[in-house]
Amino acid sequence: MKKKDDNKKKKNSGLLGTLFDFNHDGKTDTFEAMIAYKEYEKRLRKKYGNSPDRYYLFPDENENDTQSLQNCNYNVSTTDDTDEYGWRNYCEDGFEYGIYPEDYETEEEYIEALNEEKYGWRDYCEDGSEYDIDPEDYETEEEYEEALDEAREEESYGADDTLEEEEEYPSHIDIPITLSFKVETPYQEAYDAIKGSDYPNKRKYNAALYLCEIEHDDAVIPVDSSQKKEIKKCMFILHSDKIAAKYLTIHYGFLFAQAVKENFALPISVPDEDEEPVTDFNDLFLEIAEEDQTLAVNIWRWCIIEFGPYREYMTNDRTIYNSIISSVEDYPEEFMDIAVKAIGSDAKFCQGLLALNPKFPSCIYSFIARALKLGLTEEAKKMFISAMDNDKSKGKDKDDLINRIISDCSDWEELEAMEAFKFNIIPLIEDMNDKRIKRLLPKFINKVDEYISYVEKNSAKYQFSRCHSWRKNCADGSEYGIDPLSYETEEEYNAAINEAKYRWRIYRITDKVKYGIDPNDYETEAEFSAAVDAEYKRRRQKEIEEIKQRQKQTTREKLSYTDPLAETDMKVYTFCGVMLPYSNTLWYYLTDDGSVSIGDKVMVSFGTKGNVIGEVATIEKHRRRTAPYPVDKTKYLKKI
Repeated sequence: MKKKDDNKKKKNSGLLGTLFDFNHDGKTDTFEAMIAYKEYEKRLRKKYGNSPDRYYLFPDENENDTQSLQNCNYNVSTTDDTDEYGWRNYCEDGFEYGIYPEDYETEEEYIEALNEEKYGWRDYCEDGSEYDIDPEDYETEEEYEEALDEAREEESYGADDTLEEEEEYPSHIDIPITLSFKVETPYQEAYDAIKGSDYPNKRKYNAALYLCEIEHDDAVIPVDSSQKKEIKKCMFILHSDKIAAKYLTIHYGFLFAQAVKENFALPISVPDEDEEPVTDFNDLFLEIAEEDQTLAVNIWRWCIIEFGPYREYMTNDRTIYNSIISSVEDYPEEFMDIAVKAIGSDAKFCQGLLALNPKFPSCIYSFIARALKLGLTEEAKKMFISAMDNDKSKGKDKDDLINRIISDCSDWEELEAMEAFKFNIIPLIEDMNDKRIKRLLPKFINKVDEYISYVEKNSAKYQFSRCHSWRKNCADGSEYGIDPLSYETEEEYNAAINEAKYRWRIYRITDKVKYGIDPNDYETEAEFSAAVDAEYKRRRQKEIEEIKQRQKQTTREKLSYTDPLAETDMKVYTFCGVMLPYSNTLWYYLTDDGSVSIGDKVMVSFGTKGNVIGEVATIEKHRRRTAPYPVDKTKYLKKI
């Protein structure tokens, strides 16, 4: 078969010829050549010690070593010493630690930062001096802990063959890769016996080949791994029935796009993948979300639940975690609402995405704030708790997350989201056992309360509600030009109305003295004026009656005229007693106008003064014999 022949060709083309061809392009690029060169140095160091002249690139005395590396296709480019940043081209890769050479001026600064990030665990790890194990001898904390565990097992049960075998390849070798070289290839027969036709896909086939290489000490082990881990990964691919195992590759992590394609009915087309990724998952996910937001969320949930437990095999753990969270603004608006409900209501999704996230999910603040705005308080609480349970978080991370949620709940127009935060998230913060958070708790509470107070007072949305609900049923001050929006409290508003409403009482105090009527007993000035007028008329009428009685007696005494028709004329005449402005006497006039009333202004003829205006004080009905003044001598008045 062609595949078998290709494999033979690979194995026979030189011991290192294909081992360093990581991208399988049939060539050795600069990076691959550098790895090969470092391995060559290591081999010579092991063979010849640390003598200054122990090795050269291809020394004659190392003929066998030269022969074993002759097919590595060295193309190591040299860097001009005058280029002060040339070191960046060949320095150790710090990408997985978030350390980039472009951020540093010198190689020393870069190495120092990288070492601090890589080996910071050594400052707080468990003490292994009891077993003569020094953390300085190990690259990763996991390797160090494995060594401690093995030492404990050896102490308890005695060293077995497995331990002795692993001691030949200690996990703390401080070189970028671990390789085993044999000039002879005793495993060639076993390697050739592995046939692609026996496996359902190339991933399992490649895992079988890789496992064979490891078992025969002829595998290139990645710098961030170990022989034990690589064997475990191969066994997982070959024998596990988990979905994650089905889509795991040896060198490229999971084929997420292929997994999604084979397990979901997609609205878009996706190229097939077999050995390595072809489609970037982030691009694929965004395309799906553009077509169907609910489907995209379901795929996200599925990936977290199915692949999350095996994130040790992910080559880029941001793929299904924080890259989607942090880029949510790129998705359709409905996507976040659907995602918020799904994350908050599904414990496995929430826990896997947030608590078990390889890095602290700081960007989840926007999802939590959105849940609060939608009234999904339980979902918001679950997301917050899961994020805070992430063991990668530090006090500063938690502080930033809380402040970002508060900021996202603040639009200076509405209060619902912020109050949901106050009554649902603040209690969770109060229960947190973190010194920094407990110290900052009063600031969080004060920040929330200040926002609520400000919006209540200044947002048009709450002009007639919440603390201003009194404005809905308050007294109407419009007739006084008083607007409730101009006052913060009902007490201030009522005081303003009362001042405007009863101001008249101040300048009507003289009427109180004159008529004995208190203006404070009346709600309106009109009512008070009516009472004053009534009292005035009462007093005036009394005065008129007194005048009338005096005048009547005086008239009877002085009247000598006898009306000849007094006993025969039975007609009823209407006499009006009229008060004139310059007289304290009641003057009588006749009228035929039935509309004349007491208090009416009338025009009368008065002696030499001619026509004058008077006020009707009395209206009386008389026949001639009882008339207050002779009928024939009485003049008529005219109503004005």
